[in-house]
Amino acid sequence: MFVAEGQGASGVFVELRRLLAQPGAEPPILLDVDLRPEGKGGPMVRGLESYGAYYERWADTWEYQALLRAHYGGGDEELAADWPPSS
Repeated sequence: MFVAEGQGASGVFVELRRLLAQPGAEPPILLDVDLRPEGKGGPMVRGLESYGAYYERWADTWEYQALLRAHYGGGDEELAADWPPSS
């Protein structure tokens, strides 16, 4: 799950994914983003409000259970402190 706020977040994610997939001194890191809310057709990056709306309306039990294991991986620490959304 990728949580971001503001314009251009999707473009930053696409570029990050591209860079991580390039071979280098370490093996490439391939990010599998197919398992996300709304599946392959859903957005790769959402804001907290959008995630909150999704979980409030459509989430299954397993998705709530997966949130128990979700953790901050990098980026804006203040945004991470507001996760998970409290809708």
